[in-house]
Amino acid sequence: MKKLLILPAILGLATAASAENRSAVFQMGVGNFQSTVQSGQNAAVVGQIGRNNGANLAQTGNGNSAAIAQIGAGHERTVVQDGNRLGYGSIQANSHLEGAFSRTGGNAFTSTTAELEVVPDAVE
Repeated sequence: MKKLLILPAILGLATAASAENRSAVFQMGVGNFQSTVQSGQNAAVVGQIGRNNGANLAQTGNGNSAAIAQIGAGHERTVVQDGNRLGYGSIQANSHLEGAFSRTGGNAFTSTTAELEVVPDAVE
């Protein structure tokens, strides 16, 4: 339950306005990878809890925000934004999920959310 409470805080950090590029990375586990490349005045946040998760962010322009949260194993997400005031948010949990997102332009916000997979305890 603690892990899920961290996600809103992680996603909220990416929306903060700033006069420079800002990036925050939170990782717990093994084999996680994250890369961020930003040019302009942008904000990015990545949180990964688990193992073998990968995230790549590239943003060019001003006022762009991107946030990725991954819990579990084997998740992959790539985000490329080129323009101004673009936004992106993604949460991936449990099952192996992967995807890519790219946007050029301005004044748009896109949010994707993966469903959480809950496996009930086996009944004997």
